[in-house]
Amino acid sequence: MSETTKSLNFIEQIVEEDLVNGYTKDQLRFRFPPEPNGYLHIGH
Repeated sequence: MSETTKSLNFIEQIVEEDLVNGYTKDQLRFRFPPEPNGYLHIGH
């Protein structure tokens, strides 16, 4: 059994779920803070 699985973080899991549910990559949007400090900003 050489099946490998990729461990996804919570953001990657959400993106994968959206792609499975019919969103295309063109419909997905991401936002980064105006002053990047290393943390991904998911909006308010």
